[in-house]
Amino acid sequence: MEIARATAKVAAIRTRSSRERYAGGIISLLELSQNQSQYEEALATIPAIEKSIVQQENGLSVLLGRNPGPITRGRNIDQLLLPAIPAGYLGYS
Repeated sequence: MEIARATAKVAAIRTRSSRERYAGGIISLLELSQNQSQYEEALATIPAIEKSIVQQENGLSVLLGRNPGPITRGRNIDQLLLPAIPAGYLGYS
């Protein structure tokens, strides 16, 4: 999601710059249209990603025995610790 939002932000900046360059006669209408299209495409990916996140969080909640709902965040993957493995555990029942 962060990448999609960052991509949309960069595309918005590029589109704004393209409009100014087009107004100044530096670029063609085609280039302006391509940049606008890339911006709109980047924006269009966000709702699909949001929906996918909700679906994944609901699935994880159900697997954890909870009601479907959002998963609390707060730490990045580097801050997560592996669970302790009991001594003598062989990995099967």
